[in-house]
Amino acid sequence: MQLVPLGDNLTLIQILIFALGKYGIFLVVILPLFSKKREVDYLFAGSVAGIIGELVKHFFPSARPFITNGTTPLLGLVEGPSFPSNHTAISLAMALTVWRSDRKLGMVMMILALLVGASRVWGGVHLSIDFLGGAVLGAVVGGFFNIFDISLKAIYPKFRTGPPTTNKGAKS
Repeated sequence: MQLVPLGDNLTLIQILIFALGKYGIFLVVILPLFSKKREVDYLFAGSVAGIIGELVKHFFPSARPFITNGTTPLLGLVEGPSFPSNHTAISLAMALTVWRSDRKLGMVMMILALLVGASRVWGGVHLSIDFLGGAVLGAVVGGFFNIFDISLKAIYPKFRTGPPTTNKGAKS
């Protein structure tokens, strides 16, 4: 199902799809900041998924659906190749990485990530195969991070997550 704008009379559903498709990824980025665990590895996983997605787009370019079918997308004109959906890949990779340390928040983020991806299809800037490709890419990257316990701390041991520690015993 693909929605296109209905002139100036947008329905509430279309407005929600627009908001999720355009800005939902920011919710996925911001939500973990309110978690008590405050890990940043999810940003690393999202970055890896985004870079891989851009490489796939570069080597296997595909036209956006509004270009091939002549419609005007609800989410506005988007440039660049369509496959895979980087919004979906990045969001899902981040959600799965958060899920490793916070199951409830990770589940909320996974649902949000899938809604973001679906809204990109409904909004007319992706095909279903783009959404599926992004979901697979995000799941593979997030799963890889979880299975191999990849973290910035493991790669860079001096990397610190959380607030800075103070040395109370030291004299000034």
